[in-house]
Amino acid sequence: MYTLGTSEGTQANRVIRYLDTKHMNLEYTTNSEGGITDFYFPTLDFKDFKGLMVRLKKLDGVTLMGVDSKLTEKKIMKLANLIKEFAPTTEEVNKPKWLEALKDYLKTWKRKEYKDDKHRGEEYYLDIQGLVEMWESTLEEEKEKAAYDKTNRMVSEDKNSKIRSLIRKTIRK
Repeated sequence: MYTLGTSEGTQANRVIRYLDTKHMNLEYTTNSEGGITDFYFPTLDFKDFKGLMVRLKKLDGVTLMGVDSKLTEKKIMKLANLIKEFAPTTEEVNKPKWLEALKDYLKTWKRKEYKDDKHRGEEYYLDIQGLVEMWESTLEEEKEKAAYDKTNRMVSEDKNSKIRSLIRKTIRK
């Protein structure tokens, strides 16, 4: 099944009018949600769909969205899907990643067998030391990034204040 999207309202109405007058026997369905009207074409093959897209793109006042180079529904990724894909989930936000790392260590230590208690203590120490080093380096990187951002913000604000003072001087003259 092939799909396309356009803005709800005038653009969608123009597409519907075109489909109903030029392609009266064409089977399609629409779904309007969030200001976007999606058109679904279950009976079209690739060649016919591509030809339809070329003709629709030539219509005056119609902008098509959600038509990718492959022209397949499976390949279309809408912005909402990208946000969901890359945004952290509520669970990830509420659970610190270091807590998860510690839980993983505990599971590993529980399953692992050691020669003796001394060996076990050394393994625990090394694992915790590695985790602490990772945590410290991440915190250090975050501090450096924050300092860099603050410096850039200060430079930007300094430039803005210089521009404002120059504008004030020019207006006074």
